[in-house]
Amino acid sequence: MDAALAASRRGWSVIPVHTVRGGRCSCGDRACPAPGKHPRIRWEEHQRRAAGEDEIRRWWGRWPDANLGLVTGTVSGLVVVDVDPRHGGDDALAELEARHGELPSTPEVLTGGGGVHLYLRHPGRPVPSGPIAPGVDVKADGGIAVAPPSLHVSGARYEWEVAAHPDAVPMADVPAWLLDLVDGGREPGGAVRDPGPRTPREQREFADLWAVLGVEVEPGDRSYLCPLHDDHHPSLHIDAEGCRWFCFGCGRGGGAGRLRRIVRSGLVEARPSGTARTARPESGLTPPPESATWLRRPALRPGGRQEVVGESRHQDALERVSGGRTWRGPASPLVTAELRPEPGNPVDPDAVRVDVGGLTVGYLPRGDGTRFRPVLRDLAATGRTATVRARVTGGWDRGPDGLGRFGIELDVHPDLLLSGPADPFLPGGRTVAVVGEEEHQAALSDLLGGEGEVEVVASLEDGASGRGELVVRVGGEPVGELGPGAAERYRPLVRQVAAAGLPATCRARVARGAREVEVHLALPRVEDLARG
Repeated sequence: MDAALAASRRGWSVIPVHTVRGGRCSCGDRACPAPGKHPRIRWEEHQRRAAGEDEIRRWWGRWPDANLGLVTGTVSGLVVVDVDPRHGGDDALAELEARHGELPSTPEVLTGGGGVHLYLRHPGRPVPSGPIAPGVDVKADGGIAVAPPSLHVSGARYEWEVAAHPDAVPMADVPAWLLDLVDGGREPGGAVRDPGPRTPREQREFADLWAVLGVEVEPGDRSYLCPLHDDHHPSLHIDAEGCRWFCFGCGRGGGAGRLRRIVRSGLVEARPSGTARTARPESGLTPPPESATWLRRPALRPGGRQEVVGESRHQDALERVSGGRTWRGPASPLVTAELRPEPGNPVDPDAVRVDVGGLTVGYLPRGDGTRFRPVLRDLAATGRTATVRARVTGGWDRGPDGLGRFGIELDVHPDLLLSGPADPFLPGGRTVAVVGEEEHQAALSDLLGGEGEVEVVASLEDGASGRGELVVRVGGEPVGELGPGAAERYRPLVRQVAAAGLPATCRARVARGAREVEVHLALPRVEDLARG
């Protein structure tokens, strides 16, 4: 309500818009094509008349969580350029600016979906709404723009760019070339012709803009530490030849025009020479393979919990590697992580990065990197990757009760022992009983010796009888099998591991019971199974 009243006092026509609850639109339509983006009321009247404060208070008194919509066009004196990078908007706008001239500095909103809204002053005559290029829409007469602090279906909120708030930057006029495109000058289908390679002069100017922000741009496509936020991992991707950029950490991106507006805005102070943030080779910020990311033998033996920090900056990556959200949490929480030293990290020279499936998900806490470095160095010397078993935590989606923030824990033995060929592969989280031990009492007694209980490594494999059983072996000898229910539950997992060429081995406890020797396995919980 406060944001709606503030927008109204700026002279903008305000309306309540549906919001997002549990990842769905509050309108109740499960197939809603615009969740959290369409009006809660009949709004035609407000294309001609802005609502008064009493109306606004009544609306938000009735729907306190309603998103905030601004009716664009003549009634608000407002034209909004909506740039959606998911549909190529960044590239399209960069090409338009390269051809026609850059958009001026003006108030700017970071949308919840990773895009940008640029607020421009309406020229006072009718301006139609519609697309002008792939991923670039103009919202003017007859249009609506969702405004801060509205909630996006992604779970993020719309927010004003720090240095481009309307209190700090006056609205600029709509450039003549943009009006020409909106009035019908766009090419068929809204397409934008490729202006061709950027000239050496454009590339030098692009690099000079980055130098002002302390980034020393190198040839090619590379990743850098982003100067626009507190970046501890090179999350900024710059294409030096194409003069395009995008930061996977803060969601900003675009071409030279967007970069020049940021430089002019003072969002980042100019850095003195010698403090440039240099590049590192491109790390491959692509989605992980479709196969389960935990199907790799860990180099470091499981057996303890190791904290990871900085996950809040990598929520999208954690969601991708864990298969998305469910009511209980991540769809596939078991993963194999890689530990990678970052000796050039400007914050911590002993920093160790945690990657899963090629995506960074966090760092070891400061100080822990020092403890891990000797082991990582020894593994690297023998050509081995420092892999560890890990579990993604949080990440639930409970509708109105909200979304859980993702985290990750590493399963590493406190003494940082290396795994051996006989170590169990499957991470244990649940005790599962074995049946049929009565037929193998002699072998089980030999395993016990004179002890009352021993811990061993057991293997699971498909039985040869065709009954669908899973045979349990210790030291190659059968000691029982999983019951029908457990066999049905774990068979897909065992086959998935076998198909990857790995042994489906787990920890097992052999103990003397009241009447006979019994076997219990430590297997993943059902909800932790990687869905294949």
